[in-house]
Amino acid sequence: VRVYAANSGNRTIELRDANGTVLQSVSRFVPSGAFRVNLNFQIDPGTDYQLGIPQGIQPNLYRNNSGTNYPYTIANKVSIKRSSAGSNPVGFYYFFYNWRVKSPDCSSPRVPVNAIVDTTCNITAVKEMVEELNDFQIYPNPVSRELYLNETTDVAIYNNLGERVLVKRDVESVDVSGLDSGVYFIQNADKETIKIIIE
Repeated sequence: VRVYAANSGNRTIELRDANGTVLQSVSRFVPSGAFRVNLNFQIDPGTDYQLGIPQGIQPNLYRNNSGTNYPYTIANKVSIKRSSAGSNPVGFYYFFYNWRVKSPDCSSPRVPVNAIVDTTCNITAVKEMVEELNDFQIYPNPVSRELYLNETTDVAIYNNLGERVLVKRDVESVDVSGLDSGVYFIQNADKETIKIIIE
């Protein structure tokens, strides 16, 4: 939003629900004059949200005292219906001009999920259990030259950026001496993956 400040200083801007409960807030340094404030609020669809300054604060920001023409609408995004000081035709327009609003970059339908938090979980035991369930095994690890597999399979090795750096078909061992030292991931034909360290 663009604001017009009488003097420079920090301003706090709040997003509130219809009951006045603060949902999100930001504090930004605003120089005197016209200035665009990046709020970066992510807002769920809803009605009667409020955008404002904390109560009791004198923000020294410009407002319109007349000439309002509510609602102000950004198509398929938001509608500014009124000011807390009144509504059309004699209402005020407070502080926030030239709004820039956009939809999320990527969205998908919401799906309910259930989460269970087990505070008694033993991370070491879980790691050992996962390793036991994983039929794919390698040795030695860390490795400097030859990596041996417990099965004959196709394998692919990925670096820590997720880039595939080596592919071998129907093998029981892999020569990794041509790869730089670092952390990699080896994956078999069944998509079982193990982290490896190349020295």
